[in-house]
Amino acid sequence: MFDFFRLPGSRPRDAVLRLTPRDWITQPQCCSNIFISGMIGSGKTTGICSNLALGLYCHPSRPGALILCQKPDEGARHIAYARQTGRLSDVIHVTPGGRWRMNLLDSELNAKGGGVESAKALLGVIMEAANRNRQRTSSDSYWPESSERQMGYAMSILQMASLVVGFQEVLEFCQSCPNSPEQLKDPKWRGSSFAAKCVLAASINHADDRNFKMAWEWFSTEWPELSEKTRSIIQSVTLNTLDKLLSNRFADLITGDTTFTAEEALREGKLVIFDVPGAVFGPPAQWAAVAVKLLFQRAAMRRSLKGECRPFIFYTDEAANFCVPELDAMFLSQSRQFKCICVNVIQNIPLAVTALGSSEAARHQVQAWISNHATVIGCANSDPETNKLLSSFAGEVKEVTFGGSNGSSQPYDIVGDFLGQQQGNVTASWSQAFRPALPSELFLGLAKGHRGIVEAYVFQSGRSFASNGKTWIKASFRQRF
Repeated sequence: MFDFFRLPGSRPRDAVLRLTPRDWITQPQCCSNIFISGMIGSGKTTGICSNLALGLYCHPSRPGALILCQKPDEGARHIAYARQTGRLSDVIHVTPGGRWRMNLLDSELNAKGGGVESAKALLGVIMEAANRNRQRTSSDSYWPESSERQMGYAMSILQMASLVVGFQEVLEFCQSCPNSPEQLKDPKWRGSSFAAKCVLAASINHADDRNFKMAWEWFSTEWPELSEKTRSIIQSVTLNTLDKLLSNRFADLITGDTTFTAEEALREGKLVIFDVPGAVFGPPAQWAAVAVKLLFQRAAMRRSLKGECRPFIFYTDEAANFCVPELDAMFLSQSRQFKCICVNVIQNIPLAVTALGSSEAARHQVQAWISNHATVIGCANSDPETNKLLSSFAGEVKEVTFGGSNGSSQPYDIVGDFLGQQQGNVTASWSQAFRPALPSELFLGLAKGHRGIVEAYVFQSGRSFASNGKTWIKASFRQRF
């Protein structure tokens, strides 16, 4: 409020990241989201990201965070940041063999504002992430939608049967559904089928509920009467999705019992490190991380903002691997309202487009995603497309160029011209042109750790930096290993 009276060069009250002695990024500015790009070896992780994380973690508001790990050393790095800022007791390190677990489906089913439809959408996001790089026709959406519907009815019946709902229980239910009207009537099948036992248990207290009647209609009529080919394809999509999540070493982290919740992490300012690197555990780890992120985003949007509300950080390196374009675009556009800070780090635009499916639609999605970040930081980069986009953020400047020619065989004599001597057929011309204020080739020359210094160009919408009066500035950061 009183920053107007602050002396030039002094540190603002909410300062998080130093750009120059006179320019800082503050915690409220971080709530408008931060996008960072840079090639391999540009120093973006050890330069900008490390200083930003340390600044956020030690802020007096003690924000919580969700850190999604793609690289094997990402989790250890953030634990070190927590140690340096006195936040080690706030760390929830979710890693195979650890004590921290969250049953994703059960958490969403029982969350305030959650339910079967919300949990079903969570499964839909997982299937979308799993299939984004496959060539699909318009009719192909029938299969994942039908699979999502099958799992939705399974969750509905399991919940009405008073069971804890996880991926394992949904898998067992779907595997034991009746394959024909005749099997449904078979007493032997009814006595051995897990699905049949769940339906019976659910009917005891919920036989008159609309949700049970819809699930029963699907279970007893629609599913058994599908053609064998149609039913087998839907079943294949369902089982393949669930099997890939459950057959990995990290399965116990996302199903079974729950030892922490997203609501607790937001309320108490916990630093949740989901340390299941996609580089180690493969694509299913990325799908699980996407689901975890969505769970935390929903929890952030559901919390009350009337009282004291602690800021919360969503930090993702190699962020395109965890991006769900439609949902992320919506969340980024509202994150400031919910006091969330989204920090997304990528190498370049072509890699992000590839991660989202390599289509023209994916390219537009990446551009829309980037546009929802008010602060953009560009490190050294060799990709022309990324550099050209960042250059455009600086705008253009008007330049006047001059030219001319001399038709005489004698060289032009400026003194003689001044004295009135004839100089032959001399012509002069000038023109105005708009050129980039920050040429894209300048990103190639940024320091990448020379003498422990990383350089980057920083853009922030709606701001003129004190050091140069422009909407962009060249900043230097000390590397922290």
